[in-house]
Amino acid sequence: MKSRKEPDLAGTASPPPIDLERLAALLGDGDETRMFGLLEIFRDLFPEMLADIGKAIDERDARRLHDAAHKAKSAANSAAAPAMIDLLAQLERDAILEDWQDFFNRWGVIQSEYTRIEDFCSGHEGQG
Repeated sequence: MKSRKEPDLAGTASPPPIDLERLAALLGDGDETRMFGLLEIFRDLFPEMLADIGKAIDERDARRLHDAAHKAKSAANSAAAPAMIDLLAQLERDAILEDWQDFFNRWGVIQSEYTRIEDFCSGHEGQG
């Protein structure tokens, strides 16, 4: 169950988007069936949460952005997705600033991180 580092675009190693050791600790055991089952649930629910964030940015609704980022951050925490947690925590915290161009730029980074999560999970399908 060791997490290997994945190469980033610059060719250096970056941590995988899901911390399997942290996920095992959250679940209280290393049962890979349970771990990847939880990740499947996350993958089923998270796109709607991302859509809520995108709508809040499009509609320039700071309160909705804060709430949507908070909800998505909680889900990312349950899936042990540390980079996503950090991105969403920053978005949640900064929603009050209403810097919509910055949020639009961050939105692209969040979507890219979710693609990394999807790719990681797809590469581990059938495990457990």
